Amino acid sequence: MNLYTALRTATRKSLSAAAAVRQITIIIIINILFRKILSDGKHLLTPLLPSEVCTPYHLRPRRHNRQLIPKVNKLCDSNFIQRMLYKDSY
Repeated sequence: MNLYTALRTATRKSLSAAAAVRQITIIIIINILFRKILSDGKHLLTPLLPSEVCTPYHLRPRRHNRQLIPKVNKLCDSNFIQRMLYKDSY
């Protein structure tokens, strides 16, 4: 979610500008946390990540090189790791 989308959403939901800034800040912090988990092999949450996948294709840049875990039920949507793995995947 970019700045324009967050501000548009805040306007649609009748939120204040401060609430929109808080929402954007939370999104940025979550993305930073996920990048740290991916890059730091000694991070506490690294063992929760699925195995890496090596593909011989060079189609487009991906957010991560991890295998996608199949979504079994709605409970998977509340799992931080699975949400971040599926984020921005088309």
